[in-house]
Amino acid sequence: MAEYNGNPTAPRTQGGLLKQDAKFAATAIALLLRQLVLPSLFDTHAEGEFSGALGDTVNIKRPSVLKSYKRDMRTNPNGGTDKYKRNVLNEWSIPVRLDTNLYTAINLSDAMMTLDVTSFATQVIDPQIRALAEQYEDEVAAAMATKFAANPKSASLALDLSKITDIEQQAAAIRRHLARVRKAFNDENIPSNGRVIVLGSLLESILLTDPHLTRMDEAGTTSALTEAVLGRLYGFTLVSSNAVAEDAFFAFHGSALQLITMAPANPAGAPFSSSLSANGVALRYIRDYDFEVATDRSLINTYMGIGEVLDVPAAVMKNLDTTSYVDLQAQAKQLRGFSIAVTFPKAT
Repeated sequence: MAEYNGNPTAPRTQGGLLKQDAKFAATAIALLLRQLVLPSLFDTHAEGEFSGALGDTVNIKRPSVLKSYKRDMRTNPNGGTDKYKRNVLNEWSIPVRLDTNLYTAINLSDAMMTLDVTSFATQVIDPQIRALAEQYEDEVAAAMATKFAANPKSASLALDLSKITDIEQQAAAIRRHLARVRKAFNDENIPSNGRVIVLGSLLESILLTDPHLTRMDEAGTTSALTEAVLGRLYGFTLVSSNAVAEDAFFAFHGSALQLITMAPANPAGAPFSSSLSANGVALRYIRDYDFEVATDRSLINTYMGIGEVLDVPAAVMKNLDTTSYVDLQAQAKQLRGFSIAVTFPKAT
């Protein structure tokens, strides 16, 4: 007989089945974290259970950008009447709209549960999570392509390999190009830690022939070919991804995109429902039974949204007067991510 714990919205336990479902939910979040590549490179925010409406906007604070001033320590100009300059705060919010419901659902007949499914976690949860992870990767890859292309300096960083046919020379050209990309980051005062290069499979295969990357691996300073990380060069962590085009070349700081996932509210009518979050990722797992068609149902989903961090160009900041309010948001641009076009030799 089912035990009741006094909470009308809490799951009841019967024969340990719901305890097992709770383990499946924990397994789901662990599997999702293990399979994500691109989302793990950016700032992530998660909520265990979302009770608002889909389409709601979450605001992330963007700190004020101020200037400091100097004056002579012993003398006070203008006969002692010169006052200290006062900054005015100019922070703004980064809006992230929760507009996407990522989900994977599956029906399992009595016959399948009886004869085919011997490990629910392996045969059901694992494929569902793999599908959800791939969709999440695709969403982030699409945001990278769209938002980073808007960087006004992306076009100036185009890489021309059209006259280089030797693959090792192409790898050397890519490596040298990273110095230009690094300068572009430095010119805009983008933080030096957390810089990432994401390459498509074609560029990855070329760069892996570069002996400099190999020597870094031999020196123990990189984990080449371990998971998606290829190594580090010139302050960038190099990562490969199958979610981007094979000739894709992205350079960015991890704060360039802000990723939010929120687990939908748990329905009171479901026999088992659990919302979990860990390491910036949240999801909901529901398992119930449709007696009309004698089918078990498994649903895993999350609400998600992607925002971007915009910065005021360094050239503007150099002459900025913050002693009065300045609408920095109106002057801000995408400067933390670059979409770099690569031209290859024409096929013969």
